[in-house]
Amino acid sequence: MLFFGIAREWERHAIFRLGKFQRMAGPGLYFYIPVIDRCLFRIDTRIVTYEVPLQQGLTRDNIPVEVDAIVFYQVKSPKSAVLEVDDYHQATQLSARSAIRDMVGRSTLDELLSERDQIGKRVKGHVDGFVAQWGVTVLGVEIKDVVVSKELEDAVSREAAAPTPALRSAASQTISLLVR
Repeated sequence: MLFFGIAREWERHAIFRLGKFQRMAGPGLYFYIPVIDRCLFRIDTRIVTYEVPLQQGLTRDNIPVEVDAIVFYQVKSPKSAVLEVDDYHQATQLSARSAIRDMVGRSTLDELLSERDQIGKRVKGHVDGFVAQWGVTVLGVEIKDVVVSKELEDAVSREAAAPTPALRSAASQTISLLVR
């Protein structure tokens, strides 16, 4: 006796026979033997948009910042996504967070503010190389925002607006105290 299942256009169903991987089914109609065959995972092959929560870190020039980003990724090999990692969504997202924090530590504040596209490409390459073994491809990483503490921002604007060298020096000392 055969039963049937239906996988949507963007889904792939992982069919296991007595606990051993049998095949990926879909899209469309597929048949299986009840009790012996089971669909244990349904993999969505559409692009996933993950909004990375603010990641705090210190830049290479010791300035505390928070970075906000968006990661776009997609499953290219559903079989690897099922068999190679426990939860490919969580693993990809954790890898993206870690790569962003690492890139913040390797960059100066000026680089973070002026070269967001380049930093996004570097983060993409780092994450993509790591998650490729799970059948996931990172399509892009967009650095949305780099947030500097309000106190530091005020001190920098005071230094730039200071009319005399003595006042600029005092503002620079305030900045160095805030950075520490």
